[in-house]
Amino acid sequence: RKKGRRRKRRTHVTAGEDGADGGGKIPRSFVIRRGDLPASLKDLVPDMRRMFMPHTALHLRERKKGKMKDYFGVAGKLGISHFWLVSCTERGAYLRVGKYPRGPTLTFHLEGFSLSKDVKGSQRRPLSLESNDMKEPPLLVLNNFTNGPDHVNIMATVFENMFPKLDVKVVALSNVRRVILVDYDSQTETVSIRHFLLRATLAGLSKPVRSMVVRHKIPHLKGLKDISQIAEEGGAGFVSSDSEGEGPEESQVNLPQNLGRTKRKGGKTTLRLRDVGPRLTMKLVKIEELFCEGKVFYHAYVHRSAEEAFEMQRRHDMRKEEKARRRKEQEENVKRKQLLKQKRKWGAEVRDKDEVDDDGDDDNDDNDGDDDFDTNNISEEAGSDVEDEGKQRKPTDGGKPLQRKRKKTR
Repeated sequence: RKKGRRRKRRTHVTAGEDGADGGGKIPRSFVIRRGDLPASLKDLVPDMRRMFMPHTALHLRERKKGKMKDYFGVAGKLGISHFWLVSCTERGAYLRVGKYPRGPTLTFHLEGFSLSKDVKGSQRRPLSLESNDMKEPPLLVLNNFTNGPDHVNIMATVFENMFPKLDVKVVALSNVRRVILVDYDSQTETVSIRHFLLRATLAGLSKPVRSMVVRHKIPHLKGLKDISQIAEEGGAGFVSSDSEGEGPEESQVNLPQNLGRTKRKGGKTTLRLRDVGPRLTMKLVKIEELFCEGKVFYHAYVHRSAEEAFEMQRRHDMRKEEKARRRKEQEENVKRKQLLKQKRKWGAEVRDKDEVDDDGDDDNDDNDGDDDFDTNNISEEAGSDVEDEGKQRKPTDGGKPLQRKRKKTR
């Protein structure tokens, strides 16, 4: 290559950004606070945003006087497909999950939650989310949502469409670093959400050998009689904790592809899930047809008969028709006012043009009057001017010289 800058021949599109891993449009979400919230709920909002990274607004700012239509104005441009609305009333905390713009909307009652800092405080060796962990979307796992009633199937569909789909034939194992578990308990009718970090470690190796292979750290050999004791788990001078064991056989898998520098294809690897929070336990209250409005498909506490449901639907249709009529009337009034304003503007322009034309006609009349003089008197007037040259004309009006009056024009 000669002197000059290198030409960029590589594309910088990350995997899954254009939907290559699952096809279709990537779902994106907003997590928004609504109303006054206690301090614990305010801290829950950023934890939920980190859980839904990278396809969410991590540093979204809410205004006290902000309205939902302000978010709707930018949702279409940013490709936002889901809204998580956190609110609090006298009866408790609520969480609304809505599909924008056509719905449906699920309203949950938050029965309990734990922040990420509380989860870390309860662990002996906690892990924290790093920037590399949030570059790819998490893997969604739904549990106990099959063969349920209609409202359970709707919940499963909404949760499933919140995350991009992964194609197991194309996805790289190094990109699957987090797991979100959504579990439904049919007895208590509650939904639990957990957020885990997925870690893969080499199986069949003792702690000292694993430390040498992964961290390139030479173990302390004091108290050993033979070098073979390093490879023995629980040998002299080495004590492993319960969390560092091999785990059950179900957690050990053979890798279908290379994972990192030390874990090769076909090798035996142990998978571990480390809880990083937040934890949510909630119960479904109702399901609305549209986004935060519309017909109620399901309600956990209010049950209506067929006649009551028909009457409620009739009133809803009447309100919808009345709203459409008022909207149409308002649009017609706006068009009428705009047309009237435009007519007034045109009328002012026409009047100004007429005034200009009138002024031009007056000037032409003056010029025509000046042209209608007798040409026979030219010589006589010229002679009188020559005779009176050098003589001062006597003033006749108060001692002031006579001046010719000019016609004023508008």
